[in-house]
Amino acid sequence: TLEKHEIEDPSEQLGEEKKKKGDTYLRTKEMILARMPLDEIAKLREIKKSTVFSHIEILREGDNTIDISYLRDEIGEEKMRTIHKAFAAFRGSDMEKKLSPVKDLLGQAVTFDEIRFARLFLD
Repeated sequence: TLEKHEIEDPSEQLGEEKKKKGDTYLRTKEMILARMPLDEIAKLREIKKSTVFSHIEILREGDNTIDISYLRDEIGEEKMRTIHKAFAAFRGSDMEKKLSPVKDLLGQAVTFDEIRFARLFLD
């Protein structure tokens, strides 16, 4: 039979998993603070750009002072305006920040990644 000290505590594993997640966000944050382009962050981190967007969303929830303004030109000003206008059409509704209604409205003109990215710059 196994002794109690030989059994791994699952809560320790969870804590370790949370630490790893925190580390991955921190690495992304450091790259953003170094003003690295999205493609370079994704490549160096070996993650998808959509994962970088997710990290930025999570990081900004905890600290909305993180400056991502240098990334604004990643999709072009005209596309950014188009997407923001589409979001404005849903302002005040329960679909205000959802991606699908904007995608439905704009169709093939934009990708979900572009919408998600533009959402980072909504006021």
